[in-house]
Amino acid sequence: MRRRRTIHGTPVHLPKEILKATRRINRKVSTLESCRYDQVYFTPITNMVYIAPITNIPYAHGSFFGVAPFFLYDPEWRDILRQLMPDVYCEVSKRIFVATPRLIHWAENNPVVAAYGLSNEKKTRGRIVTLEWDVFLDPHLVECVENALNELDSMGPESSKDKVFVIEGRLKLLSMRLLEKMLIAHGSTSQLMMEQLGFAKKYNFSRVKRTRRTLGGGIFVEQWLSIFAEALKLGLDADVHGIELPANKSEPIHHEAQKNIRDMTDYPFNANGPDSSKIRGSGDPVKDSQCVASVGASKPRKAKKSNTGFCSYSILEAVRVITEILHGSPGVVLDLKSRNVSKRVWARLINTLRDCGVRVEGAGSFYMEDIRGLSDITFDPVPEMNFFHSAGDLQYACNKGLIQKNDTVYFNAGSLLLQKTIVRSMFSSASQFGLNISTNLQYALHPCAFFKKCKDKPNAKQWHKFLHQHGCSWSIDKSCSTIEDYQEVYQLNIGVYSQEFAIDEVAADLLCRFVNEHSDVFNLGFSWGGVNGVTVKGIQPGLFMSTDGLWNQRYVGKSWNSNLVPGDA
Repeated sequence: MRRRRTIHGTPVHLPKEILKATRRINRKVSTLESCRYDQVYFTPITNMVYIAPITNIPYAHGSFFGVAPFFLYDPEWRDILRQLMPDVYCEVSKRIFVATPRLIHWAENNPVVAAYGLSNEKKTRGRIVTLEWDVFLDPHLVECVENALNELDSMGPESSKDKVFVIEGRLKLLSMRLLEKMLIAHGSTSQLMMEQLGFAKKYNFSRVKRTRRTLGGGIFVEQWLSIFAEALKLGLDADVHGIELPANKSEPIHHEAQKNIRDMTDYPFNANGPDSSKIRGSGDPVKDSQCVASVGASKPRKAKKSNTGFCSYSILEAVRVITEILHGSPGVVLDLKSRNVSKRVWARLINTLRDCGVRVEGAGSFYMEDIRGLSDITFDPVPEMNFFHSAGDLQYACNKGLIQKNDTVYFNAGSLLLQKTIVRSMFSSASQFGLNISTNLQYALHPCAFFKKCKDKPNAKQWHKFLHQHGCSWSIDKSCSTIEDYQEVYQLNIGVYSQEFAIDEVAADLLCRFVNEHSDVFNLGFSWGGVNGVTVKGIQPGLFMSTDGLWNQRYVGKSWNSNLVPGDA
């Protein structure tokens, strides 16, 4: 007998168009598979442990993917995932009994998990946390926008205003299409390497698009926002009414105009492109604008089977729904994964996203040349965020002259910790702190984290008693330069992040307390992608894996050079 889908025993009634849309999933799920993994028993979570709450979270790393263990043990939200993303639900059901890190990693950039984390933060702390999007751009659409921008730049002062008007309208449509087809995905290691090399960009984009969503694959922005909005509605039982979108400097593109561009991007917009005579301007702005809107519609095409998944809202409609539910517009930080894209294309994309009502709180990259000067060509300045794998990478960039004063930088907080050790011997000084040395773990903070506040303490090298009764100390080297030295010289705005699936509760608690205590140095705070103040046990080190939060970034990040000081080349 077929069981009716319910949330906490209450039948869930979704609109027919939404139920139909959920069947168009990224990977086909067979009837046998969906029945087999539909009734998997999720045991209640019992390995929860409290850590120090973070006082300043600039954005949710990985769009709250660290909350995945708590999400999976919530029957209400688990049922929402089953309805909106059945392919993901089936894959997660298969690995429910795997190690905790694998229960977290799948949820990166997942819209339903992001809705769970955002709603939890709003309920418990009354604030809307900014989300992080890892984004890839369609190389073909980038080429279209670039060609249109070049055509606009070629217009001299004697050019017809009507012709400029037509090109500007085409740019708006192309920018919206570029936004709709922007992939929110982290990508695999090989895909990121291919993107860095600039080799076979169109092929690489297609691979990211087709990769499964639980393995770093992508989902288009339009679909992501649609699922996110629907998940918020179901999770918060919100009734959505019509509201006005916030005003912006540039005129927002109406939803009807979004449809007109769908078939216009089969060729680059340049003088040599096919059918270029249809869009070059005839002198009549009304006829030209109608021509721009009808180029794609003039060639009817056969309907293709969609592999793009659930999508019931346009971007504007989804943002309107989200804004009303949250009583505020959603905010995002863009981690630019696509390489070799001009900054003016990124600027057009950011302006279009803001026109749709989304707050773009920053654009970041691990390659500074991709974002340097980006805020100068957007309507409103956008913070340029320089990401680093480790504190040593930040030191190297400063000494090479790549960092400018007042720059915004983020690095992995795990690079502040030395290797974890398990202490199995007793020593006399431990008894006064009440430590069970036979089972406790120890962390030592790197000398680069030995700040002035630490030096002023009467006995800085003593073992400190933390929430979990684990030992911690500084590895003191008075001749070693510190992050605080670089922050003072370059007037840096510093924040940190961590890999939530690769950090144990001891390291997480220590780093949260350390960042909170030294908010004058880490003025941007800790970008935590889990539940604030809570984590799970079970993240344990392995033979080739440490659990300090640094994960594989330890192999690409530079170590701190204690012999260098600010100003050394």
